Amino acid sequence: MVDAAASIQTAKAYGFLTGGSAPEMFESLKIALSMPPATNTRSRQAVISKMAEEMYGKEAADDVVDAWATAEHAGTVAGAVGASLFAGPVMLRWLTRPMVAHQELLTEDERSYWEPYIYHSKGAHPDRYLDYLNLVGYQHVTNWEEAGRVCSSLYGVAGSYESAAQKYEAAAKKTKKTGARDRLIADSFRMRANKCLASTVHQFMQMGTLIYIRDEENRRDPKVTMVDELQRPSMPKGNFGSQGLWFMNRALRWELDNTYELIDLLKKAPVNPFYTAQHPSFIGPLVLEPNLVENLERKVDIMLKHWRNTEIGWYKPTYGG
Repeated sequence: MVDAAASIQTAKAYGFLTGGSAPEMFESLKIALSMPPATNTRSRQAVISKMAEEMYGKEAADDVVDAWATAEHAGTVAGAVGASLFAGPVMLRWLTRPMVAHQELLTEDERSYWEPYIYHSKGAHPDRYLDYLNLVGYQHVTNWEEAGRVCSSLYGVAGSYESAAQKYEAAAKKTKKTGARDRLIADSFRMRANKCLASTVHQFMQMGTLIYIRDEENRRDPKVTMVDELQRPSMPKGNFGSQGLWFMNRALRWELDNTYELIDLLKKAPVNPFYTAQHPSFIGPLVLEPNLVENLERKVDIMLKHWRNTEIGWYKPTYGG
């Protein structure tokens, strides 16, 4: 918004067009336009501080500015490693879709509430359209090292969103401006929702990659008998083998805990932190369904039902892969 105001003020244009989904956007733009163009770091900071003071009060401004900076940093890091909080969680429905080791074992009913809305076409990609990591027609990552580079950054992204949420809460306790407290509390819930999305991306990146590793190992060396004790999963030692099961179960547990946290958050949030369809006909790959809590609870139930299926392909015979 600061850069937009500076561009408007310095460009040789007769008019401009802007739009957004939050009324606060226009309030902040008006404040920025009332000040000299922010053309360097110092002037940018002055505009940001002025926006925070006028919108939320001087007593809350420092916490608000810190929250903005922290959230922006989280988004920058996520973008730098290609970890979209929209493409996977919304377009492929990682948010409400059950994370399981073998999607082919899901029943028609267990797929009915999310499969029609994923970005990919079964007709166009019959063998790959359910691939967790097939974001735009190809694998987002292809091996554990690539997944690790994304996932290691997501720990910090999730932590930054939690920090931003805490800053918004601190500001909400300090502000004296009418209506500002409610907006700040809502923003704190949005930041925690983003934290949950970052965690979901982390878990699905790991699960999708482990499925690739498992299937490739079975293509090379099909398990046609129960594996012996030496191949049972143990704590990781840098060699994947059947230890992939340990990582797979860890990813499942983390996503289960993360989903429970998101369900609790949505039940307590004063406003829905997600943009959802206003009418069933609007639901699609780019727009979430309004009954998120119901579908998140279905996700949990299905994950628990299929939990032990992680063993298929690691311990149990696959009869030729």
